[in-house]
Amino acid sequence: LLQLDCAQQAPLAVVTQAVTQLAEVALDRACSHVRADLDSRHGAPTGPDGQPVPLWIIGMGKFGARELNVSSDIDLIYVYEHEGETAGLADGRGRTSNHEYFARAVKGIYALIGEVTEHGFVFRVDLALRPNGNSGPPAVSLAALEEYLQTQGREWERFAWLKSRVVAPRDSVRSPEVQALRGVVLPFVFRRYLDYSVFDALRSLHRQIREHAAKRSAGHPGRANDVKLSRGGIREIEFTVQLLQVVRGGQFPELRCRPTLEALQRLSRSGLMSAETAEALAQAYTFLRQVEHRIQYLDDQQTHV
Repeated sequence: LLQLDCAQQAPLAVVTQAVTQLAEVALDRACSHVRADLDSRHGAPTGPDGQPVPLWIIGMGKFGARELNVSSDIDLIYVYEHEGETAGLADGRGRTSNHEYFARAVKGIYALIGEVTEHGFVFRVDLALRPNGNSGPPAVSLAALEEYLQTQGREWERFAWLKSRVVAPRDSVRSPEVQALRGVVLPFVFRRYLDYSVFDALRSLHRQIREHAAKRSAGHPGRANDVKLSRGGIREIEFTVQLLQVVRGGQFPELRCRPTLEALQRLSRSGLMSAETAEALAQAYTFLRQVEHRIQYLDDQQTHV
C-alpha cells in the first residue's frame, strides 16, 4: 500500500478504505474470539424475551467515514441492544449481567487490538467519545445511549456522531436491528428546523484546537506547519463541511453522508456551496491528506508535521 501510494498508483480513497477494511477485519476477528471465550464461561447474553443480544461496535470520525489514515487511532463506542443477563452454563453456573459481560468483552477486544506488546500493536484505540467520556461505562445499552443523547448530549457530540457507523462484528453490520440504533442517532445529529445552535459549540471546539496547536508549536517552529491542525489545514476543511451538514442536514437529507469528499459534492449539488469552492476544498483536502500519509510513512508515527 505504501509503495502504491507513494508511486501515485493508489488514489486517496483506495488507501483510506484499505486501512479502514483492515481495522474492520481486526475488530471482527477480535470480537469473535473474545465472545466465544465469554460465552463458554457465562453463556450468551439474552434480552427480555430470551433472544440473543447483539453487540454493535461503532466507528466514529474517520473510521466511520472509511477515511482512516495510515497511522490513525480508531475511535470506538460499544453499544448492546438490551439489558438482561447471560444464559449461563448447562448446570446453571456462570450467569452474569449483560452490562458486566459486555464490559469484559470491551476489555478483551482492547487487549487484542490496542495493547502494546513486544510485537507492537494492531491499532491505537480511543474510547473517549462514549457517553460520559472516560468516566462512563465501557459499553452502554441502546436505551442508555438514547437517554444520554436526549438529556445530556452536547452540541459538539453531534459532530462526533455525524460520521458514526457500525463497523463490527460483521454479522451485525447489515442486521435489521441496526436500524434501531440509527433511529436513535439521526434525530440527535440532524434537526428538522434550520439549526444554528451548533455555531457556538463549533467556535469553542475550533478555539480549543487552535490553542492546542499553538501549545504544541511553542518553542518548536517546525510544528507550526501542521497539515491537520494549522490554519487552512485538514481539520478546518472538515469543520466547514460538517458545519453545513449538521446545520442543514435536517432539511436536506441528501447531506447525511459520511465521507468528506462525497459531502462536498452533495453540498455543491444542493446549491449550499458553489461548485468552484467545493472543487477547491476537495483538491486541497486530497493534497493535505496525501502529505499527511507521506509524513506518517517515515516511521509509522502519528504526526502531521
